[in-house]
Amino acid sequence: MLPQILIISISSVSILIIYMIKKKYKKTLNQFTEDGKFYHQLISVDMKNFNCKPHLFEDNLCNKWCSLSYKKTLQKFISSANLSICLCVYMLTLQSLNYELLMAHKRGVIIRVITDKGMIQTKPVKAHLKKLKENGIPYKMQLSQQSMMHHKFCLIDKENKELAKMFFGSLNLTSQGLHSNFDNIILTNNLNIIERFSEEFEELWNLF
Repeated sequence: MLPQILIISISSVSILIIYMIKKKYKKTLNQFTEDGKFYHQLISVDMKNFNCKPHLFEDNLCNKWCSLSYKKTLQKFISSANLSICLCVYMLTLQSLNYELLMAHKRGVIIRVITDKGMIQTKPVKAHLKKLKENGIPYKMQLSQQSMMHHKFCLIDKENKELAKMFFGSLNLTSQGLHSNFDNIILTNNLNIIERFSEEFEELWNLF
């Protein structure tokens, strides 16, 4: 009787372990999660992306975790704006995202950008922001270079509860951020999070 109980116990533990491994693997694959009426999607840049630099420029998608896929996700997110885009970012050099901002502006979306005073002195950032300003998109910076404007978040259509969404994380909107750094970004329509970030953006915009 004891050996039978032992066998059953071992089998049960094995089945449980296999189930937990499968569940964890499935969770890793499923980067898009819904929680009631809200959703969140996690994008993580790590070693699996370190060979993806050419894919960003050749439009060559290597797999579902490719840096190009991540870039297209961010492009689609920004291009979905109907009312407003509030972008607060330390560094912006991704030409494709700059293009989406310009296209959104042309269709009447109100766009405001907050960025870092130190980074604007660098040639790539300066060129991108100059393009935005020439097309009537305003941007602001912190008053002093003694501190950095180190935020990375973007609010989309925050005035409308049905449309509102955002992304935030450690990722700078640069090609290096998408293929060379250990970084992350979360996309969500959680209104509580959006409200808090919206308050922060408005405070900074009025301050600068």
